[in-house]
Formats: sequence, C-alpha cells, structure tokens
Amino acid sequence: MTPAAEHDHVPESYARLWLLLGVCVLASTVLYWQVTKIPSRLSTISPSPTTPAESSADWFLTLRMPAITSQYESGIDTMRVRYEEWLEGMRQAGFEPMRLSEVYRRLKDGRDVPARTVVLVFEPGFRRTYEIVAPILARHEWPAVWITPTTEMSKGHREYLTYHKTAQMVQSGWWDVGYMDTLSHFLLKSKDQEPIDFGNEDAPAWSKTAGGLALNRGPIFGTMNRLHVLSDWTTADLVNRLRVEVPIDQPVYLTLAPVQNMNWGISTPQNSSEEKYFDLAVPLWRRGVMLGWFGVKSHANFSLEAEAADLIGNLAFRLRWNELEGSGLVVTVSRRIWSIQQQSPTGSVLLRRIYRRSSGGFRMSVQLTDSVMTLTPDGESPETVLLPMGARTNSGVIQIYLYDALKGSAQAKALRMLYTPSPS
Repeated sequence: MTPAAEHDHVPESYARLWLLLGVCVLASTVLYWQVTKIPSRLSTISPSPTTPAESSADWFLTLRMPAITSQYESGIDTMRVRYEEWLEGMRQAGFEPMRLSEVYRRLKDGRDVPARTVVLVFEPGFRRTYEIVAPILARHEWPAVWITPTTEMSKGHREYLTYHKTAQMVQSGWWDVGYMDTLSHFLLKSKDQEPIDFGNEDAPAWSKTAGGLALNRGPIFGTMNRLHVLSDWTTADLVNRLRVEVPIDQPVYLTLAPVQNMNWGISTPQNSSEEKYFDLAVPLWRRGVMLGWFGVKSHANFSLEAEAADLIGNLAFRLRWNELEGSGLVVTVSRRIWSIQQQSPTGSVLLRRIYRRSSGGFRMSVQLTDSVMTLTPDGESPETVLLPMGARTNSGVIQIYLYDALKGSAQAKALRMLYTPSPS
C-alpha cells in the first residue's frame, strides 16, 4: 500500500467505526425503552365521563399513599411502576390533583374546587419514599402533601428528610409540608400562604376511620378523612375505590366494580358505555350478601328505579340507611310479597304489605320526598305511604341485601338500578 493510499484508508476506517458506534447507541436506546417502559394495565379502567354539573364541587378526596423504605429494596422497581400507573390511571378516570393548602384556601373563601379533586398525603415522610416518588410526581405534574414528625427530624434521624430539604420542597410550589408535633396536630407550610394549623386534642387532624374513607366535604377543617392506599392495589383497584365515594349529583346507574377481587358499589353515568346490569348470588356458605353505595349519602330525597329478570329469595332495598345505627327504610321484594318497613335500633315497624303475582322477575319505582314514599310495584298502581317522624329527614347510603331462608339459594339476575337525586 502506498503512503497516499494508506493516508486515505485511515479516515475511512474511522468513519466506519463511528458509524458502527452510532448504530450500537441507537439500538441500545431502543432496547432500553422497550425493556424499561411502564407496562400498561390501564385497559381495565373505564374513564367516567364528566358533565358540566360535575365541573366544580365542595368536596375532595384524600389518599394516604404507601411509604417506600430501605427495608423493601427488592420491591422498589415494582413500586416505581405502580406509582406511574396510579397517577396516569387517576388522570384518565377524571381525577385531578391539588395541594391541601389550596383546597383549604378555596373552601374557606367559599369557592369550590374542581370536581374529583384528589389530595395525596405521604405520612410519615420517609427519605427513601421521597427519593423514589418525587421524580415520578414531577413527571406527572402531581403535587402532594408531605407530613413528617418534628421529633425525629430534630434528632437528625437518617430515615427522614432534613429541615433544609423540606424548606426546599415548600419553595418548589409542588409540595405542602406538614410538621407534626403530636398525633393530633400538624402545622402545614406552603409557598403562597401563611402556615395553617390542622387539628388539636379535641378535634384531631385525621378522623378515627382508620384510613377507610377518602371523602371530605364542605369548608369545615380540623378532622379529615383519608383513605389508606395499599401497596398491592392495581390501578383498577385504586380508581374503583375512589369512585365508590364520589358524591352523586345527577341520574346514575348503581353498579359494581371490583376492588381487590371484592365487589363494591359504584355509580355509572347514564351516557357511559359501562355495563349497567349485574347478577347477585348468595354463596353456599353464607345466608346473604350485601352491597352498598356511599355516593348517595347527601341526598334524603331521590327516586330509585330497579328491575331484575329473575329473583329467587328476598331482596331488601335499604334506603336512607344509617349504617352506624342500623336504621332506615326497607323495601323488600320476593316472589309473593312487597313490604315497606321502618327499621330502627329498637326494632322494625311494618308500614305496608302488598301481595303480588310474579313470573320470576320484578320492576320497582320508589320516590322519596321528605315524609312521603311512593312505591310503584311491577308497573301497577302507585302505593303512597306517609312515613313516621324518624324516617322523614334522614339521609344515608343505599344498600341491597339478598337473602333467603334456605342457605345458598338466593339469586337476582340482570339486576339494574337507576338513581336520580332530588333537590334538597
């Protein structure tokens, strides 16, 4: 090879080398995104269409999110994926984030917040949780509340963030930071308003529901609900559980959705494509099965239309039901009898009994207006019942209870219920 030829060959070799490196980098990048992209399990979520009536509200939902500590290093990648899916799934279902300080300011000033507002709370505020979750929240532009015990922070406990770091979090505008000095009180700091005191010994910051309820309503603060999210919930579990408590302000179908493989009562808008019929059956090892709908709780006056293609056993509709007292109105349908009762802690009073001829199924329309119930059974003439004093003004949940005298023999097929709230 001549010197000139050798001189020309060197740049050509370098060019091939750089081309080969570029191809490798591109292939590696594609492979990285294929391997590390977040798997989508959101196909199980059916976004609930919103209406103008749902555009603003005087209520919000609070979630206490699961912590991630150094004790569970093997599950960190799983939790990263899960948090990504949770945030994306809530957004797809129409839930929107807000800091607690902003919710407080709006409701205190008499203004509403966007319907389906969700406040995320991290308590206690572990350092490891912040390191894992903060970048995910930032990507999804989802603000949150960080509550941490001042006793541990003052000791310089390595599991918790420092005062300097929490001050930076407040200044970012994406975090509210609560400094908790007792189990019943914390001081909430935010970037754009004065610190807010939450809770005291007489009225603790958090209610005693043990993490079982997410709904907070109205401008009254001091004792709030929060739902404890479990680390093994799927996105469908989380979204369905939130839908359980969404207040109902328009005609909806009362339907079912699974949360950790158990059916819960949710509401489905009339214009939704979701299935509106469902079947109920009593397992062989039980005497009955019960389901409830929490979203109806603020309405004492409403109408309920229900039907089933086939009924074996007894199906009781508990209306204006007070779960703590076990009181309310009960409409029970069987193949032979309709009955209307008032249930109280001291017993039940039969208000009306109607004999029927059934081919297996039923149709029912109930209208509740203050002290009057109107029942239209099987499309026949309406029956009007004047309600006793104790059943006139109570609001509450709606429950259905399917049961029979013979164990495991009760069932209701193709059950459908349309609920329409009336102005208070």
